[in-house]
Amino acid sequence: QVVTNQAEAEKASRELGAAFLIWGEYDSGRVLATISPSQDPVLPQEIRRLVGDAAELSATINTDLPAELRWLALVTLGQVHFAANRLDSAELAFQQALDSRPEAGESLKIVYFYLALIENRKQTPDLNQVIAYNSEALALDPGFVSALNNRGAAYLQRNAPGDLALAEADLRRVIELLPDDASAHLNLGLILDRRGPEQRSEALAHFQTALHLNPDAASSVNNALCWHYALANDPETALPYCDKAIALDPSGYSHDSRGVVYALLGRTDKAIVDFASFLDQLRTADPAAYDRFSPTRLRWIEALRAGQNPFDADTLQALRDE
Repeated sequence: QVVTNQAEAEKASRELGAAFLIWGEYDSGRVLATISPSQDPVLPQEIRRLVGDAAELSATINTDLPAELRWLALVTLGQVHFAANRLDSAELAFQQALDSRPEAGESLKIVYFYLALIENRKQTPDLNQVIAYNSEALALDPGFVSALNNRGAAYLQRNAPGDLALAEADLRRVIELLPDDASAHLNLGLILDRRGPEQRSEALAHFQTALHLNPDAASSVNNALCWHYALANDPETALPYCDKAIALDPSGYSHDSRGVVYALLGRTDKAIVDFASFLDQLRTADPAAYDRFSPTRLRWIEALRAGQNPFDADTLQALRDE
C-alpha cells in the first residue's frame, strides 16, 4: 500500500488494526522514515537523514536506519499501550527499548519517565523504583519538569528520613521552571504543612494557588485544605472544605479527613461513618493502604464508640508525619 502523508498513514493504521505504521521515502540526498501511531494522544515519530552519495544512502537504509527504527518503534509501541492502559505490555516494550539501544543518550529520558509512571500505577508501587527511574531521566535532563514533579511526589509518598527535604527541593525547582504547575503547588503545600506552624501560611498559599491554577483538581485541593485546618485544630474552618472535596469525589481520602473534623467537633456518629467508609473503600481499591491505615482508624472508631475523643494535640501532630 502506498502512503504519502500522515493522514493516509493514520487511516491505513486504523484499517489494519495496527498499533502504528512505518512509512517513508528516500532519494539521492535524504532518507525520511515516519512512525504513525494509531492511538491518540501519541505523536508521530520521524527520522530524517541527509546523505551525500549512493554509498552513504545504502549504509543508512541497510544499517543505521533499522536500528533507529526498532528503537523508535518500541518507544511508540510502549506509548500506545500506555495510552490504552495496557500497562504490562507498555512496560515490556519500554524495557525492550532500553535493552536494544542503551546508548540512545538524552532520548532515553522518555523511556525512564514512562517506566516510572507505569510502576507508580501498579496496585502496590515500588516507590524506590519510581524514584530511581525518575532520577535516571533527570540525570539525562536535569530540567525535565514532569520527572522532577513525579519524583518529588514519590519522595513525599515514601516519607523515609530525609525524603521531605528531597521532595521540597524537587518541587521548588518545578515551580521555578514552571510557576503555573498546579500539582507542584499542591504537593509543596502538603510538604510545608508537615513542617510545623511556622510554614503553614506558606502551605496555605500554595493550596490556594493550586486551586486557582487548576479548578479541575478541586477535590484534591479541598481535601488538602480540610486536612490542613483539621490538624491545626480548626474544625469549623475545615468542614466546608471537607464537604466540598467529598461532593466532588466521594471515592478519595476525604472521608478520612472529614472523620477527623467531625470527631474534633464532637459529632461522633458522623465521624465513625466517615472512617468506616474510608476503610471500606481502601479494602477493595488499595489493600496495601488498607493495611497501613486500618489499625489506627479501627482504634479511633473503637474509642469514639466508647465516648472518647482520640484526637489530642500529640495525635494531630503525629498525623502530620503519617
